[in-house]
Amino acid sequence: PLVGGLAVATAAITATYLLRMFSTAFFGELNTRWTGLMEITWTERAGATVLAASILTLGLWPALWIDRISPTIIHFIPGITL
Repeated sequence: PLVGGLAVATAAITATYLLRMFSTAFFGELNTRWTGLMEITWTERAGATVLAASILTLGLWPALWIDRISPTIIHFIPGITL
């Protein structure tokens, strides 16, 4: 019971600090050193899109990657089955 109570209290304190940080980051005053930043360019957006699509594809369909690397893993680590 004591450890559970400490865990709940720790989670509550962590949630409080996280919510406070998020509210400051998203709804607080803009720092003057960031006023010169420009919007993302189309090349940066294209790179981010390719990266996000790759992460989503390999996360939702890992067989694409596992099927490619499994022969090498089996060769170098004897006794492993994938």
